[in-house]
Amino acid sequence: AVLEGVPVDDLDDGLDSLKGYTSLFRGPEPALVGYANPQKEMDGLIAWMKELQSVGLQDADIGVLVRTRRQADQVMEAIATAGLAGLLLSNASADDRKAPGLRVTTMHRSKGLEFAAVALPFLSDGTFPPKGMLKAAVDAADLREMVEREKSLLHVAATRAKKVLRVSWSGSSTPLISDAQIR
Repeated sequence: AVLEGVPVDDLDDGLDSLKGYTSLFRGPEPALVGYANPQKEMDGLIAWMKELQSVGLQDADIGVLVRTRRQADQVMEAIATAGLAGLLLSNASADDRKAPGLRVTTMHRSKGLEFAAVALPFLSDGTFPPKGMLKAAVDAADLREMVEREKSLLHVAATRAKKVLRVSWSGSSTPLISDAQIR
């Protein structure tokens, strides 16, 4: 509300504002990368993770956040095929930072977590938000609410990155982001 200019009670007989606010962190712009097909997107994701490892980033500081468990399984399979170690974070357990492996989890599970580098793959049109979910909307208001929830989910996932954020898709990107380049 403060960011949108809506008055917010500061619970101290005044109103909250951004006056005097300074962010302690300022990182590079997110990398937005489009691919011609899903296999090229996955190859690009694996290459990105290997590059981060080569510059000394620890596996526990690299997170891949996806919308569904099925997508998480796809990423885990690609990580294993590439000969890398992966750790699937589930809802039932905390992230043991000492456990080896690149972190893979759903966007919902990522709430409360932080990583130096985060990848958000599979942000293709029709995949995020899922077509089936949008078709289930009972009216325009329901559809708007669904899209707003997906925007919020994307925001939560993107803010898990402390230093580096990589967003990718194959084909056309979700309408919730803008296309940057196709590889």
